[in-house]
Amino acid sequence: MYAVAPLGLASHATNPWVHGFPIGLAVLLAWVLLFGAPALAAVVAVRCYHGPGSPEHAFKARIRLAVTAGFLTTAIGALVVSVLGTATIALMPRAGWVLHWLYPGQHLSPALAYSYELTASVRTDGYGLILLFFPVVGLVVGLVAAGLAVGAPPPGAPPERECLSRPASI
Repeated sequence: MYAVAPLGLASHATNPWVHGFPIGLAVLLAWVLLFGAPALAAVVAVRCYHGPGSPEHAFKARIRLAVTAGFLTTAIGALVVSVLGTATIALMPRAGWVLHWLYPGQHLSPALAYSYELTASVRTDGYGLILLFFPVVGLVVGLVAAGLAVGAPPPGAPPERECLSRPASI
């Protein structure tokens, strides 16, 4: 997401270094990761759970783990995007190298550079939306993935499979 919109979710001046078809691929990848990463984390959490207790207790614990894994995956991603984006916007007026990094090969007049800096600083509210929206998406995707991965708890069934191969005890 940071590669797609390093200066926030504004309608202009958000994709300074990538234009056209490559940005479309980056947007597609961002959407796939937004929904795929929490689903994968939830499935891995469900399959790696080997706790004691009854099958009903294990079923509930797997659901909790999957929802937590989905939530944390997107919450950490949202924090990373927000911190990187906010730091980039904060450094724009203070560090000239950031402008050269964002707009490579362009000779920016001081007025145009100030315009870019001002536009980016006004549109930082998108990061607040990312911090609110992404973890909720992860929570929902984790719940759905948990429901698909866990299924109905079998009565009295032993744990199905091992998450990691463990050496046999002697």
